[in-house]
Amino acid sequence: MSGNEVIRKISLKKGYEMLSDGYNVSETAYACGFDPSYFRNCFKAEYGVFPSEFVKSRNKPSNKGEGPRPPPLLLNTSYLIL
Repeated sequence: MSGNEVIRKISLKKGYEMLSDGYNVSETAYACGFDPSYFRNCFKAEYGVFPSEFVKSRNKPSNKGEGPRPPPLLLNTSYLIL
Protein backbone atom coordinates (compact mmCIF):
# COMPACT_ATOMS: atom_id res chain seq x y z
CA MET A 1 0.00 0.00 0.00
CA SER A 2 1.44 3.36 -1.02
CA GLY A 3 1.72 6.38 1.23
CA ASN A 4 -1.08 8.10 -0.69
CA GLU A 5 -3.38 5.14 -0.12
CA VAL A 6 -2.65 5.15 3.61
CA ILE A 7 -3.36 8.88 3.87
CA ARG A 8 -6.57 8.48 1.83
CA LYS A 9 -7.80 5.67 4.09
CA ILE A 10 -7.05 7.70 7.22
CA SER A 11 -8.82 10.73 5.76
CA LEU A 12 -11.83 8.63 4.79
CA LYS A 13 -12.01 7.16 8.28
CA LYS A 14 -12.04 10.71 9.69
CA GLY A 15 -14.78 11.56 7.19
CA TYR A 16 -16.76 8.53 8.32
CA GLU A 17 -16.51 9.71 11.92
CA MET A 18 -17.53 13.27 11.01
CA LEU A 19 -20.56 12.05 9.06
CA SER A 20 -21.49 9.87 12.02
CA ASP A 21 -21.28 12.94 14.26
CA GLY A 22 -23.74 14.85 12.08
CA TYR A 23 -21.57 16.94 9.76
CA ASN A 24 -22.83 17.35 6.21
CA VAL A 25 -21.07 15.78 3.24
CA SER A 26 -19.55 18.97 1.78
CA GLU A 27 -18.04 20.26 5.01
CA THR A 28 -16.76 16.78 5.81
CA ALA A 29 -15.12 16.47 2.40
CA TYR A 30 -13.37 19.83 2.68
CA ALA A 31 -12.31 19.22 6.31
CA CYS A 32 -10.71 15.93 5.24
CA GLY A 33 -8.87 17.52 2.32
CA PHE A 34 -11.10 16.28 -0.51
CA ASP A 35 -13.12 17.90 -3.24
CA PRO A 36 -16.74 16.80 -2.54
CA SER A 37 -17.09 14.80 -5.78
CA TYR A 38 -13.78 12.99 -5.20
CA PHE A 39 -14.73 12.34 -1.57
CA ARG A 40 -18.04 10.87 -2.77
CA ASN A 41 -16.28 8.45 -5.13
CA CYS A 42 -13.59 7.44 -2.62
CA PHE A 43 -16.15 6.94 0.17
CA LYS A 44 -18.25 4.72 -2.12
CA ALA A 45 -15.18 2.67 -3.07
CA GLU A 46 -14.12 2.24 0.58
CA TYR A 47 -17.47 1.68 2.33
CA GLY A 48 -19.83 0.53 -0.44
CA VAL A 49 -22.31 3.42 -0.09
CA PHE A 50 -22.25 7.07 -1.07
CA PRO A 51 -21.80 9.50 1.83
CA SER A 52 -25.31 10.92 1.37
CA GLU A 53 -26.79 7.41 1.56
CA PHE A 54 -24.73 6.75 4.68
CA VAL A 55 -26.04 9.94 6.32
CA LYS A 56 -29.64 9.03 5.43
CA SER A 57 -29.21 5.52 6.84
CA ARG A 58 -27.76 6.94 10.07
CA ASN A 59 -30.72 9.32 10.48
CA LYS A 60 -33.40 6.63 10.25
CA PRO A 61 -34.85 5.94 13.72
CA SER A 62 -35.33 2.25 12.97
CA ASN A 63 -31.69 1.82 11.99
CA LYS A 64 -30.43 1.39 15.58
CA GLY A 65 -27.01 2.76 14.64
CA GLU A 66 -26.26 0.15 12.04
CA GLY A 67 -24.41 1.05 8.90
CA PRO A 68 -21.16 0.34 7.20
CA ARG A 69 -18.33 0.15 9.67
CA PRO A 70 -14.87 1.40 8.82
CA PRO A 71 -12.23 -1.27 8.71
CA PRO A 72 -9.84 -1.16 11.64
CA LEU A 73 -6.62 0.69 10.95
CA LEU A 74 -3.47 -1.19 11.67
CA LEU A 75 -1.48 1.99 12.16
CA ASN A 76 -1.09 4.26 15.15
CA THR A 77 -2.51 7.47 13.70
CA SER A 78 -2.92 9.38 16.96
CA TYR A 79 -0.08 11.71 15.97
CA LEU A 80 -1.74 12.77 12.68
CA ILE A 81 -3.77 15.92 12.49
CA LEU A 82 -6.41 15.83 9.79
